[in-house]
Amino acid sequence: MFQYGGDVRLEILGPIRVSAMGQETVLNAARERTLLANLLLHANHTVPIDRLVDALWDGDEPRNPREQLHSCVSRLRRRLARGGFPNHVIITDPDGYRSQVDVEMVDLLEFRSMVSEARTATQAGHPVEARDRYRAALALWRGPALAGIEHQAARRAATSLEEERVQASIECIDLELTLGGAGELVGELTSLVDQHPYWEKLHAGLMLALYRADRQADALAAYQRVRRMLVDELGQEPGPELRDLHQRILTSDGSLLHGTVRSSAADVGSPAGNQCLPRTVDDFTGRESDLRWLLETAAEVDSYASPVLAIDGMPGVGKTTLAVRAAHLLRPDFPDGQLFIDLRGHSDDPPLDPSAALSALLGQLGVPGGQIPADLEERVARWRTELTIRRVLLVLDNAASGAQVAPLLPTSGGCLTLVTSRRRLLDLEGAHPRSVEILDPEEALTLLERIAGTRVRAEPADAAEVAKRCGYLPLALRLAATRLAHRPRWQVRDLASRLADPTAPFTELSTGDRTLAGAFALSYAHLSPDGQRTLRMAGLHPADTFDVHATAAVTSTSLGHARRALDELVDAHLVEEPQPARFRLHDLVRAFASVAAGTTDPQPDRRAAIGRLLDYYLHAAVAANASLDSQMSRRFLRRDLTLGAPDRPDLLEAPAKQGAGWFEAERPTLLAAVSCAATQGHWRYAWQLARAMWRFLSRRGYVADIIDTHRYGLAAVERLGDADAVATMRSCLAFAYARTGCHYNEAIRHLLAALEHHKTTGDRTNEVRIRWNLVIAYVHAGRYRTAADECERSLTLVRRLSDTAALATATVNAGFVYLTLGRLTQALRHSRNGLLLAREVGDNQLVAVAIGNVGAIRARQGHYEPAARLLRAGCWAAQRTSDRYVQAETLNELGRIDRALGSYDRAVGRHREALGLTREAGLRQDECTVYYELGRTMHAAGDTAAALELHRRALAGSRQIQFRAGEARALSGTAECLRESDPAAARRHWQQALQLLRELDHPEQHEVERELAALAVEPQE
Repeated sequence: MFQYGGDVRLEILGPIRVSAMGQETVLNAARERTLLANLLLHANHTVPIDRLVDALWDGDEPRNPREQLHSCVSRLRRRLARGGFPNHVIITDPDGYRSQVDVEMVDLLEFRSMVSEARTATQAGHPVEARDRYRAALALWRGPALAGIEHQAARRAATSLEEERVQASIECIDLELTLGGAGELVGELTSLVDQHPYWEKLHAGLMLALYRADRQADALAAYQRVRRMLVDELGQEPGPELRDLHQRILTSDGSLLHGTVRSSAADVGSPAGNQCLPRTVDDFTGRESDLRWLLETAAEVDSYASPVLAIDGMPGVGKTTLAVRAAHLLRPDFPDGQLFIDLRGHSDDPPLDPSAALSALLGQLGVPGGQIPADLEERVARWRTELTIRRVLLVLDNAASGAQVAPLLPTSGGCLTLVTSRRRLLDLEGAHPRSVEILDPEEALTLLERIAGTRVRAEPADAAEVAKRCGYLPLALRLAATRLAHRPRWQVRDLASRLADPTAPFTELSTGDRTLAGAFALSYAHLSPDGQRTLRMAGLHPADTFDVHATAAVTSTSLGHARRALDELVDAHLVEEPQPARFRLHDLVRAFASVAAGTTDPQPDRRAAIGRLLDYYLHAAVAANASLDSQMSRRFLRRDLTLGAPDRPDLLEAPAKQGAGWFEAERPTLLAAVSCAATQGHWRYAWQLARAMWRFLSRRGYVADIIDTHRYGLAAVERLGDADAVATMRSCLAFAYARTGCHYNEAIRHLLAALEHHKTTGDRTNEVRIRWNLVIAYVHAGRYRTAADECERSLTLVRRLSDTAALATATVNAGFVYLTLGRLTQALRHSRNGLLLAREVGDNQLVAVAIGNVGAIRARQGHYEPAARLLRAGCWAAQRTSDRYVQAETLNELGRIDRALGSYDRAVGRHREALGLTREAGLRQDECTVYYELGRTMHAAGDTAAALELHRRALAGSRQIQFRAGEARALSGTAECLRESDPAAARRHWQQALQLLRELDHPEQHEVERELAALAVEPQE
């Protein structure tokens, strides 16, 4: 993978040890050892900054944790470099750090590689080779992993590594027992048993080794020791494998002199008993974690306990298939019988009553019909008596309720019950519940392939589409694959096209009497009338998730009524609750609900339900806006929207109280609501809801969302013929176009059209509003001369309005424009005046912008200490108003100041935090600017390679969005990095940057001219 010269070793299987060229480097600092350990535990993968901070400080984070982490990384790099390690052993990434190593360099990687080779050799039938690889791997351990590191994350990792070591030891000893030499293994096994007393396989290995060494009495004594320990300390008997081995040693079983630990328990046993399980399918796919849970929980079965494992899930998710698969795997542990019964909880027939179920189960045990009591209580007593002398596995499939299941449960120990149900069996006391989920996409493709054959993988895109249309639901996938298997001339894309409509799976997917529609209809039929109607109305909801307020609105019921209906649907697995009080429909459930609504509820009723939902979202968004701190923005919102009374005022308290938090939680839902309104002809709701969201989306920097919603809004108002609303939508849309990049000219076109409308109608307030948006758009587009002219014109107009709030906004904006143009004196005057006005009108968001502007100006003037104080205050103010754009800008400016003062670690932390904000918000211009500033800081700190990579990203991003000033800066930053190593390349980059800056008449052109002049007179080697 990577080539390192010399003997370079990084070892963590024991105390941390670092050496290069035979010379050991001692890491005395505990955090440096912990940092290196965490990087090596995730070798060649980026470890996020937050995870490293948690690992190093155990949750007790210092002030400025990112800066502290960067300092720790720098110290570790320097120490490794002095020890002879190359600089690129630890790589800096914008998201964190990673170790760049090869397998032979790290003992943990070498250990895992050797164990993998050993397992491959075992499977290939080469036990000697496998044994040698295991022994070589185990020899790498010098003691407990990560010894001497006490941080919690490291200790958890050490425990996990120790389990890997013990598992490898078990596999190695298993091999060696087959190869002979059991006597030599006794000492090693005794030591391992002492270290890991709860690993029963180690005790089994010791007992077998003693027995083969002709020490039968010692082997029996070893069993008694482990049994006493388990009973005294855990209150449980040894597992079936250990008990079986003990019995065979007692009877001097000669077959134990050959074979392995794993085979010893499987070779013998009592008769299989009554085997009534259905067959397990050959194409069983996935479910590894569910099977592991079932098998591990089943291990609790002993002479005292009989666990009940309750498997629930939506229709067709594969509950029965999973239970039967687990039951077959557990058969050897239950030699007295494996019983199965369908309780018909969700079927065309009535649910099986407990008395009938007991009669069938007693019959499966072999009890003659004449001996089965007629009375229910007597049947229960006979059933439980029969189980006291048996070790039985019981599968109760398709249960309707806990009450149906309870009389069928064993009361004595030694038995295991698996229950499946479409409902959560909340009334089944003492059960271990497990909800089964849909398959992941890769598992879904594997299931399709196993049934339909190789053409599935031959058409990967169409196969993925089929899997998606089936909702990754096993029943739907099986029906689809069976359809393909029986139509050999079909291609996968033929089926994909037939499933294109969301409701198609319910008409296309059926095999004999098995249909997808039938599976869902059975669950639907068992709902109450309220549950059925709520499901149908929820199917009309346009978003992936929704809450109880939206449910109350769309169903026209109270909050309490909606909550009870949703609880019923969640318990029936027809509605999911991925997080508290947040609900979701699986795609196929949504399609079923939509079909049910179409056949049950008339079209006018469905349209009215959507109207109620949209009315709630519109008024809730307006209510939530009341807590967003912009007086002028609230005033414009009231002017733009003329609203009547809300349909459901009782639902608006939570949005009004939560404000920005409500917007954040409901953002995807609101986006879907706008799309729904536009596509279903609710034109007024489409544009008004988009407008009500604008303030929140702009503050958080969700510019792509503004574009999506306001495109719908613009189309809606054009259909309505509302010229004022058209101008409003154009203005809002232009803001996003200017911010996101690539669409500067489009933004200006929309603004000019809106400006013309307001000039025609004589609306001076909105005219000034549009002119200021034009100024900002011109700045983003790099049209600086035009921006300056429009700025002066707009200032003149706003002063005539006698509107303090409008004047505050205009003055602060003017400060930003003049700062961008490099006119610092004018910028400082306007920014200070704007700050005073913003405070006067109480606009906290504008205050944050103004403070940040003044801080940035003072920094440009070289007054770093007051600038830093101002910027910190501006950042705090922006955090209070949740304005990611202003936060990112102020953090980036603080990073510039830290760099100028030589505090590189702190500067890197500031830039990275700003980068995270710009990425979250989709502010692509700002992201490019942060990359550039971070690159300059990394270069100043001496990491030229990282700096060049960051400038490359800034250049690529700027060119992609046609951000010409950003492109020029990235070229200039690259030139700065190349000045020493490649002066000719540096000159070319600066010349390209200068050409762009001159075309823009950008103030930074003069700095580049100075750099080129200095480069021309520098001595050339």
